[in-house]
Amino acid sequence: MTEPTPGRALWRALLREEALTAPSTPFPPDLLTRFCGLFGPSLIDNALPGVLDPGLVRQARLLNRLSTQRQRDAVAGLVNGGHRVAAMKGFATSRLYHRDLEARTTGDIDLLVEPGEIKSLVARLLEQGYRASTELPLPPWGFVSEASFLPMTSADGLVDIDLHVLPDCYPLAIGLSTAAVFESARAIASEAFVIKAPSAEHMLLIALSNATKEKLGP
Repeated sequence: MTEPTPGRALWRALLREEALTAPSTPFPPDLLTRFCGLFGPSLIDNALPGVLDPGLVRQARLLNRLSTQRQRDAVAGLVNGGHRVAAMKGFATSRLYHRDLEARTTGDIDLLVEPGEIKSLVARLLEQGYRASTELPLPPWGFVSEASFLPMTSADGLVDIDLHVLPDCYPLAIGLSTAAVFESARAIASEAFVIKAPSAEHMLLIALSNATKEKLGP
């Protein structure tokens, strides 16, 4: 049986959350750079211990820890404040499926909200110093979406919250409603809060819908 290519072996290790043994040949630097750009140095270091620069890994993990704490505080403030939201995409999957939370960067927080909750939720975020992110690279026609709004960014710039009134844009919204997601939602519990997340089936549908729109590059 032939040894898998370095890229294939690294993908397999990331999916299984396991560490690769020392490869027989060094990983190409451009391959490592590409994977670090996709997943972050912390997650790659888990799959390839000792290959990346220790200083780069340490800096990435510290930044992830700060980001994770700030995201946790932001969600706890909303949930414990009585707002009915469901966590989607990276924020949910990192807490459901990843053993090392601080190695898995989630970027922004995607929250599914019932349309009637939007005004009160935005008001709460504005009170906490959040503002709509208007300085984004946009096409000439601006930001157009039936499912979500411009991100709300914290005053320190560390937390971005995307509010969604639909699980995703057309065509997913035709077959999967916001009400259906909430009805089948499961709970994610932590020391700071308990938040809803889509069922496994709904999470997969949302991920596939998102991937077909904008994530086919990787």
